[in-house]
Amino acid sequence: MICLRQNYLSYGKERAAITCGEAGCASKTLEHHKHCGIHGSIVTMSKECPECARAEAKEHWKQAELAKQEDKAFSNLGIRVPEYREHVSYATKQARLRELRNRINLINKRIEDYENRLFQPGMSGSVINRLETKISELEFQRDIYFRAYEMWEAVTPQ
Repeated sequence: MICLRQNYLSYGKERAAITCGEAGCASKTLEHHKHCGIHGSIVTMSKECPECARAEAKEHWKQAELAKQEDKAFSNLGIRVPEYREHVSYATKQARLRELRNRINLINKRIEDYENRLFQPGMSGSVINRLETKISELEFQRDIYFRAYEMWEAVTPQ
């Protein structure tokens, strides 16, 4: 961090330093400033780097989009997930966990069956492609169920 402000007294007034000395910076300002360690942008002491703020906003937006997609996947599969800090009975929690475990196990069995069929001799290319597509869809469903399982596992029973 390099400070731009130097107190030169010229007829009772402050005047800005000529340059800040940071490589490539020719800024002339009365404000103290620093350069962002990631982007090199000038950042005044009262603000943050605009590129960092944009990157943070993009990351926040990306997380919000992922959460929306996850919620949509939960609703498409008919999975009920607990609300934030929801309190449920111990029996309800165990029932939901058991149900999700059973669904995950069924999906694992179906994936295993498709993988066994995939390696049988004499399969055409189109059949192999359909089986691979079905396997990837089932793996996606399994990931969603597993995420719901983790959410239910985190719930504190009353």
